[in-house]
Amino acid sequence: PAAARWASAMADATAGGHDPADDPDPAGPQTIPAFERRAQLRDERHRLVSEVRRRDGTSHREINAWLNRKLGIASVQQATLAELEQSIELLVGKLSRRRSTA
Repeated sequence: PAAARWASAMADATAGGHDPADDPDPAGPQTIPAFERRAQLRDERHRLVSEVRRRDGTSHREINAWLNRKLGIASVQQATLAELEQSIELLVGKLSRRRSTA
């Protein structure tokens, strides 16, 4: 009888293509720890700096100095998450302008 009730409940839950396993986690979305997010942003910034360097021949040092001046930071290690995100936006903008003018 218990197995039948369980099977019936599962059939009701999956009726119409709904799978309870597809429901969002009741605890809400999992957030990435700040140190991990910082590492992701720094990796993305590094990748974009490399792309700018390949496109226009400017050194990594010059590109990073430009970014740090624009954002008012001493170094990428001291940048906040918001500043890292802003630096990525600046790099994407620089690459987008290069593509449209090339």
